[in-house]
Amino acid sequence: MAIGRELSHEEGAESRIDRALEAERRLMSLGDFRRNPALISGHGDSPDRLQSLLAEARAGNRIRFLEAMRESSAIILRSLARSPVTGVLRGLALPNASVSSALTGLRRYPNLVEEYVEHIQSENYSSEQRLTYLFAAARELRLLVAGVAEKAPQGAGFSEAQADLRLSLLSLYGRMRAQLRRIGEDNPEDRRFAGISLQVEMYRSLLSGNRESARLELQELLRHYRENPPPSEDEGDPESLRFYHRAAREFMAEAGLAELERRLDVPSSAEQGVDAVNLWTAELLGIAGIVNDRFHERDPAVSQRRNGVLATVLCAMSALRAGYPLTAILEELLDVSKGRGLSEALSALLAERSGMARAAEAVGGGRGVGALLEEARDALSDLADLGEGRHGSLGFYSFPAVRSLLDANKSANPIDHLAGLLYHRRELTAALGHVHTRDLGRLRAIAIRLFRDSYRTFQKLQVYAAEHPEESLGSVQRVLEDGAGAETGLSRFADEFREALSRFGSEETDLQAAARLLFAHHLAQERELVPGVRLREGSRVPFVNMAEHMEGLEFGLRRALKHLTSISSLTGMLSGALAGELAAYAMFRRVEAMQALGRPALRALVKEGRLRGWGQTMRGLGSGLGMALGNSIVRGRERDAEGLPHSLVGDFGRQALWGAVTFGTMAPLAQRWGRWLSRRVQGEAGRSFSVGAIREGGIWFLGAGAAMGSDALLRRWRTGSLQIRREDAAETLLTLLAWRLGLRGLRSLSANFRPFGS
Repeated sequence: MAIGRELSHEEGAESRIDRALEAERRLMSLGDFRRNPALISGHGDSPDRLQSLLAEARAGNRIRFLEAMRESSAIILRSLARSPVTGVLRGLALPNASVSSALTGLRRYPNLVEEYVEHIQSENYSSEQRLTYLFAAARELRLLVAGVAEKAPQGAGFSEAQADLRLSLLSLYGRMRAQLRRIGEDNPEDRRFAGISLQVEMYRSLLSGNRESARLELQELLRHYRENPPPSEDEGDPESLRFYHRAAREFMAEAGLAELERRLDVPSSAEQGVDAVNLWTAELLGIAGIVNDRFHERDPAVSQRRNGVLATVLCAMSALRAGYPLTAILEELLDVSKGRGLSEALSALLAERSGMARAAEAVGGGRGVGALLEEARDALSDLADLGEGRHGSLGFYSFPAVRSLLDANKSANPIDHLAGLLYHRRELTAALGHVHTRDLGRLRAIAIRLFRDSYRTFQKLQVYAAEHPEESLGSVQRVLEDGAGAETGLSRFADEFREALSRFGSEETDLQAAARLLFAHHLAQERELVPGVRLREGSRVPFVNMAEHMEGLEFGLRRALKHLTSISSLTGMLSGALAGELAAYAMFRRVEAMQALGRPALRALVKEGRLRGWGQTMRGLGSGLGMALGNSIVRGRERDAEGLPHSLVGDFGRQALWGAVTFGTMAPLAQRWGRWLSRRVQGEAGRSFSVGAIREGGIWFLGAGAAMGSDALLRRWRTGSLQIRREDAAETLLTLLAWRLGLRGLRSLSANFRPFGS
């Protein structure tokens, strides 16, 4: 059972990521080339002019370096704009003269930037001057990076060239950071460059891929410029023409900065990891429900539908209750008093998530959210009990695989862990910038903000640790570090769950073994329920091995031996053997009584002290019916103890049919086989061990054929499939072997009984 990518949060997550990427592009292109006169009204693609500018720059003219950078940017962007590579061709990145020219210019650009930096370092400039000149170069390079990202085709070397440009820009911001540090050391009271410092940190975070930090720095930058607005440009006021005021005016002129800030607010790695773990857990719970329904003998189609509804509802609730472990979500689902509010909240969510709404409609047949919640609640109630054991042995606590699944889910949730750590730490919560509460839902929301703001969270945590050396914060720091990787949480969940499944071993019931096999198959798949978050190979491959092991001959034989030595099997074989021999004894006694009265003997059953074909058939029927009766009675008591439903009449009927066909066919065939072999091997040779082994082997082979045939017919009648599992086949063959050995021993106890195959 797979929920599918539509039920993952990919629709919401990918759109949020796309919006974040668009926000990054807009921030990188503040004051972009479309508003830059130098790039609009330049001198055309003039290599001679560019070479002239470079010659003057290398002669010591700093301004010419910047003009050469602008000219080179103009040539590159115009070449890309003229390129006919669009649509499908753009994806193929077919080379042409314009593309080749642009690519050559891009590859040379970092060298031009490096020359400019070397010139600045070699001259006797002050730290403030170097900062000013580096900022100008960074602006030109940033606009080029934004323009190329919009216009460049894929492949053909452009990806590598763009990566080199970004590294060059990151290096420039690093040098600016160093100059700002020197200025601060020389004059700690100088606040003129506070906005420039925040811009540097924001762009460094964007170039490093750290959107969380970039968003926080954008917030601080906006707050700084709102509290310290730059003066209007005035030619008569030299201060208003300073580069930091120009940079502030350019920045604040961008429309929709608040929207850009919101778009950068994407889920943290911890949230993505929790999403992935909850989605996997919801699918596995649905599988557990299907297995449980199978053992309760419920209609397969109904089981598939209602457990699909359960998994769908749990996925939707996981999206609604971000950061919650699945146990908390299950508790809310089972709380009928919250039904109306939950139904309204899920309806609003599905209205926003079209993919999830389509999936809910598919599994629910177009029914409303309230009906889906009710069916999911019923499926969950049949599967497990989170409370006081209303369903006895069906509760999670006696279904170890499901209990372990939920334990692993909670263990792999860093958001819930952090919320728990903050529950009793009022001062720490306040120091991290939030109002303390004892409501776990609100604490999880606080934990989500702390993970999204992890850069600032770690800074505040360090300050708090310095102020409270007596307080141990190692657990808080470890949880924050663990949440840094989405795949880390998913792999921890899988590893812990696998260890729990491996501990069951030979003690697991048939229900647990069936669930474990399906769990292993499901977790062995290479799937990505949350974009960019998949199970690591080191965690996935052991499930592949577990599934292969459980489907192997060794595991099947061990399971078959366990079934064979169970009380129900042993009781069935003993009752079957006794019933068969009692039937034979009754036929012999009946013949003797009829002969004593001078009546015709039952020649079709007994002749000359031996059972004939029909007599052997009657003995076989007695064995089959006796085995079915003993097995069904004891097995019914076992299912009662496990809390599973059963029907004595139904169980007896199925087993009686199988036993009657198997042993009723096996007995006369075994007799014919024995006679055929006796006619061909007579005297001492016929009584040898090897001939006896061949005789018993033939009887066992004939019995196996009869048993497998009757098993296939019964399976076809019940499920519509003739497929027989290797484990079932092994159990049947071992049962017949044990039957023959036990029967020979039983017959040797009484001289009144004749050998079965005689």
